[in-house]
Amino acid sequence: AAWGAEPQLLEALRDCDYGAWRGQSLEALQATAAQDLAAWLTDPAAAPHGGESQVQLCERVGAWLDAFDEDGHFIVVSHPAVLRAAALHVLRAGAAAFNAIDVEPLGVLRLVRNGRWRLRL
Repeated sequence: AAWGAEPQLLEALRDCDYGAWRGQSLEALQATAAQDLAAWLTDPAAAPHGGESQVQLCERVGAWLDAFDEDGHFIVVSHPAVLRAAALHVLRAGAAAFNAIDVEPLGVLRLVRNGRWRLRL
């Protein structure tokens, strides 16, 4: 209500599908699936967990950004992986740089659009 609109759940901006790894910590995965975790962290097309790869996540979020054509101010609340994917899309950096971005808890990514998306710092 403080933001002045009814919230909407958008499938395109849901968290990454971590498949069988959902809900597990990196420490737990290091102990039980170290080789698969290493592959996932170094190859953006890998999805050893049976879920979504970083490439697929970046494509999904990028498609939403490309289709967005409304004017005004909007607030999107999502997950760190989605914020990373959005930043990479706007910067045209590609999924290979996915793990070079660290999103703190309650981190804010500010994007503006005037005919094309820009990252605002």
